[in-house]
Amino acid sequence: MDSDFHSIEPEHRDEAPIPAEVILEPFVWVGNRVTILKGVRIGYGSVVAAGSVVTKSIPAMSIAAGVPARVIRPIREGESSGKAASASTTGKEPDA
Repeated sequence: MDSDFHSIEPEHRDEAPIPAEVILEPFVWVGNRVTILKGVRIGYGSVVAAGSVVTKSIPAMSIAAGVPARVIRPIREGESSGKAASASTTGKEPDA
């Protein structure tokens, strides 16, 4: 639903704002309570941190956070999460 404008002038109340799509490309992760404004594209494989307000498009394979959201850093090739990420940063396998 797009409702970012409501005129207080009676003769303009029926005018609708110009709509714009929000595009989430494949494999995007959006955290809890993120607000994404109209006209924004979040690129392939990107991550948006919880509570962020996305006002501009986010490039592919990026981590974004903040109010307004900004790119914190790119996600590098082969980077992953969980046990694999722990092993790659410490140089040893995590305990089971």
